[in-house]
Amino acid sequence: MVRVIMGVKGTGKTKQMIELINSAVQSEHGNVVCIERGAKLTYDIHSKIRLVEASQYDMGSYDFMKGFISGLYAGNYDITHV
Repeated sequence: MVRVIMGVKGTGKTKQMIELINSAVQSEHGNVVCIERGAKLTYDIHSKIRLVEASQYDMGSYDFMKGFISGLYAGNYDITHV
């Protein structure tokens, strides 16, 4: 499932995303992976969530992103949320 969170600056999009990520780790029994550009969420998300910083990888296309996520799933079958 893909969830789109849109709004103008200052409407609480990041806070809503942090709440969704943290609630996913509490409600699921598998692993949760968060892919972000930069390191803004490092201290805001739960320590059980695997944080992947996308700026360390050259994600220039959707095909690369799809392959990257497929590789995450191939390496760990217990992932329930990305």
